[in-house]
Amino acid sequence: MKLFEELTQLHGVSGYETAVADYIKEKLAPLADDITTDPNGSVIAYFKGTGEHKKRIELAAHTDEIGFQVIKIEEDGRIMFKELGCCWTFTTYQSRVRFRNGVVGVVASRISPEKLSAGGYKRYTDCYIDIGLHSKEEVLKYVDVGDVACYEGPYTELAPGYITAKAIDDRVGCYMLLAAIMNVKKPKNDIYLAFTVQEEVGTRGGQVTAQRIQPDIGVAVDVTPCHDRPGDL
Repeated sequence: MKLFEELTQLHGVSGYETAVADYIKEKLAPLADDITTDPNGSVIAYFKGTGEHKKRIELAAHTDEIGFQVIKIEEDGRIMFKELGCCWTFTTYQSRVRFRNGVVGVVASRISPEKLSAGGYKRYTDCYIDIGLHSKEEVLKYVDVGDVACYEGPYTELAPGYITAKAIDDRVGCYMLLAAIMNVKKPKNDIYLAFTVQEEVGTRGGQVTAQRIQPDIGVAVDVTPCHDRPGDL
């Protein structure tokens, strides 16, 4: 499972998936007949089939994860941000986030505890990222407008057979495609593994790879909530 652990810990917020793409290309280089990176940044690995009446099969998983982008830095050092992808305010408050340069911050609230307890924390304009500094001048040495951050979520084992980590959506899909092809000697059909970008902001990469490959069969490998606990949205 080391492969899966390494995938989850890569920084790959939507639109900034380069580290994940490079990792995947390195793993597939000895195996694939061809590897291309499309203009969007999606990686397509081709495996030539041996069958006489072979089909074109695309298996797709997205490399990006939800995260945040800096939109303003206040004079007192508060970092204002917007979400990239579907992030919930109630799970983000007091979470740790990590920028691509390694700087870690904590999501704090701009509104009073009284309003928080009354359910007032509903928008990202109500919060900011705190990296422990107290002036815009200091913050700009580490973080600038436009920089992106992901959740800080180390790969951790829970009860036997269960794990938690950031970016399981959808690094587990990437892992499944990598693990599957590593166990296939010679596929009968032409296989295209598509590791797509910007799924969290509109399935942008997946639409392009599907048009590019024009598969006979296409399979999206992604996650879904299991809904086996109360309050699981």
